[in-house]
Amino acid sequence: MGVKIAACCAFVVLVGLFGQFSARWLLVDVLDIGHAVLVGIALGGGLIMARRRRSAGAVAAAAGAGLLAG
Repeated sequence: MGVKIAACCAFVVLVGLFGQFSARWLLVDVLDIGHAVLVGIALGGGLIMARRRRSAGAVAAAAGAGLLAG
């Protein structure tokens, strides 16, 4: 699952969407849309991993997926 999330991030960067989105601000001088998309992908990956694992290791798996995507 983590590989799919990392591939999604790589696709966004390689296709050039990150460059196009980074020119537009979501919060002026704080957060642009490009970084918000990458953070959203990482958080989404963590959420998916946390829902999949209903054990004590869910937080570690979610953090690992988020780090891999980041």
